[in-house]
Amino acid sequence: MGQLQANVEKNRRGRMKKLAKRITGKEWGMILLTILFTCFSVYLELEVPTYISEITALLGTPGTQLDALWSPAIKMMGFVTLSLFYHLSQLDFFAARVAASYTAHLRSDIFLIVSWIILRQKSNDSLFPSLFDSDDQ
Repeated sequence: MGQLQANVEKNRRGRMKKLAKRITGKEWGMILLTILFTCFSVYLELEVPTYISEITALLGTPGTQLDALWSPAIKMMGFVTLSLFYHLSQLDFFAARVAASYTAHLRSDIFLIVSWIILRQKSNDSLFPSLFDSDDQ
């Protein structure tokens, strides 16, 4: 049973490598941008607790004016808004674009292969005798 699972996993990795070879340079660039935007979005999300703790510390200090709370609050809201913007617009756009482009290339290749197979089958059935027959009639 262990050998069978190893063979299945080996075949799966081989198929994934074949599929990865079909990704174009433009798609790899978009994948890289998506990874970079994801890292930037995570950084922005991790900065929010810093400002929350700063606001909490200011609120715990007696005699804190409202003006002192505005600076960290605006920075925190800016980080949240920027992170949301990158997530909703950039990451989703690039991920959808790569998926659509990749599947379009894959479907095109499959269509060409299948249509060539069908054309060869039809030629064997003498549907197009003048195109495929080597006999001069």
